Amino acid sequence: MKHLIAIAAALMLMTFSVEAKKGTSLTVQYEFKGIEEGYDHLSKAMLYIDGALVYTSEEHYQSKKQMFTIEVPKGSHDVKLMLMAKYEGVWEEHTVDNNYSIDCFVDETLGFSKKHKLTVIFDLDSDTSFDFK
Repeated sequence: MKHLIAIAAALMLMTFSVEAKKGTSLTVQYEFKGIEEGYDHLSKAMLYIDGALVYTSEEHYQSKKQMFTIEVPKGSHDVKLMLMAKYEGVWEEHTVDNNYSIDCFVDETLGFSKKHKLTVIFDLDSDTSFDFK
């Protein structure tokens, strides 16, 4: 009987450990506002979790609202969403340092415990803003 209890306890502990390692989903939605005529750049998003590239979007014009969902590990992670722009055939970060009007990235430490949504607005007339739920 003691062996059955020990086996049951071990199985419960292994199940808990596997559940803790499972991830959850992150939906990322982003859009641009304030695009001036003639400056609707070909873009793509790159998402990094803890420094590792985990997602690259298809190429799209900035005027097209985008959304994607990925799996992320539960817990606290460094998340960086970087928008790239294609200028004269070369991909570059959409940043002030590269002569764009605003920095188009989010670089934050976020906690994941359930399904989450990251909504980002790249407003070329003001700044980048985001909401994490």
